Amino acid sequence: MADTDRLVLRSARAILTQAAEMIRGLTDEAYATPGAQGASIGQHTRHTLDHYRKLLDGFRSSSVVDYDHRDRGVAVESDRGAALAEIESIIEEFDGLDETQLEFPVRVLAMVNGEGDTAEMDSTLVRELWFATHHAIHHDALIKTIAGEFGVTLPETYGRAPSTINFERAGAG
Repeated sequence: MADTDRLVLRSARAILTQAAEMIRGLTDEAYATPGAQGASIGQHTRHTLDHYRKLLDGFRSSSVVDYDHRDRGVAVESDRGAALAEIESIIEEFDGLDETQLEFPVRVLAMVNGEGDTAEMDSTLVRELWFATHHAIHHDALIKTIAGEFGVTLPETYGRAPSTINFERAGAG
C-alpha cells in the first residue's frame, strides 16, 4: 500500500477509534441530549458516520458518492450501542480495502446551493476518505463543546485539525 494511502487510512481509523472511546465514556443522556447550540453528540456522530458510510456505499456499489442524502433520525443519533456498532462496521470495511481500491476513481455528487443544484466531480476513494476524516474532525470540535456542557472532559487534541496540532507542537502557537 502506498505511504499516502496508509497514512490516510490510519488517520481515518484513529478518528473513528477516538470517537468510539469518547462514546463509551458518555452517559446515554449526554450522548442524546442536545447541547446549547441545538444538536446532540449523537446527531453530530450520526452526521460524521454518514459521510464515511455514504463514501463506502457509493464505492461498493460502483455508483456516485452522495454525501447530501443522509439518513437522519436513525438509532445512531440516540443509541450509543448503535453508534459503536456502526463505527466497528466502518473500520472493518476500511480493513478490507487494499492499495488498488484506495486509488479507484469515484464520482462525487455535491449539492452546491440551497436550491438543490448539484455538481458531479471526479475524485478517488483515498481523497474522499481524507475529506470524510477532515469533516469528522470539525464535528468532533463541536462534540467536545457539547461534552463539556455535560461535565465530560475530552483530550486536548480532540476535534483539533492535524495542521493546528502540528503548528502548536512546533512552538509557533
